[in-house]
Amino acid sequence: MIKTKHLFLVFIPAILVVSFALFVRIVQYEPLYNSKKDVTNSQLIVQLFPEDPILGNKKAPITLISFEDFDCPACKNQSEMLGDILMQYPEQLKVIWKSVSTHKNELANNYAYCANKQGKFAEFKNLAFANQTNLNVDILNIISETIELNQGKLESCLASGDAEIYNQKNRDLATILHTQAVPTFFLNDKQIPTPKSRDEWKNVLGL
Repeated sequence: MIKTKHLFLVFIPAILVVSFALFVRIVQYEPLYNSKKDVTNSQLIVQLFPEDPILGNKKAPITLISFEDFDCPACKNQSEMLGDILMQYPEQLKVIWKSVSTHKNELANNYAYCANKQGKFAEFKNLAFANQTNLNVDILNIISETIELNQGKLESCLASGDAEIYNQKNRDLATILHTQAVPTFFLNDKQIPTPKSRDEWKNVLGL
C-alpha cells in the first residue's frame, strides 16, 4: 500500500508538467483573431502603400483617401472640386489617390503609376481626366510628352510589371473594403458620403 501511494505521488508532478506543456502549446498556437468577424473588422482600416500618389502637402493634418478611375465622369468632377480646395487650403489637406480600374482601361492607371514615379502624377491626372473619353496609347504618350516624362524611364517602368501589381493591390483592397463604385472616399478610415459641392467638401473636412 505504501509503495502504491509513493507511485501515485511520483506521477502527480509528471502529470502537472505535461499539462503545463500542453497549455503552453495551446497558447502559442492561439489564432490572432478569435472569429471571422474579428478578421473582417481588422481589415477595415484603409491600407496605404508606398507607391500611392499624394496630392497636396504630405504633412497636412487632414488625410482624405480617394478610390477613383480615369474612366469615371464623376471622378473627374470630384477631382476638379478637390483640386480647388487643395489650392485654397494647401497646408491643411492632402489626398491619397488609389486607382481602381477595370482591366479594359488599366493602361491609363499604369501610365499614372509611372508618372508618379517621376513626381508628375498631378499633371498626368489633370490631362488624363481632360481626355478621359479617349485614353488610348497614342493619347497617353502625348500626355507623357506634354508633362515631359523621361521616356526611357517611362518605358522601363511600363515594361517592369510593377504598375499592374500595384493596381491589383488597390483592386483587392477595394474589394476588402466593400467599395462598390467610384469615386469612393475615406476620411479617418471611415467611408463618407460623396459631397456634391465645394461647400459640402469644406464642411465635411472641417475647413
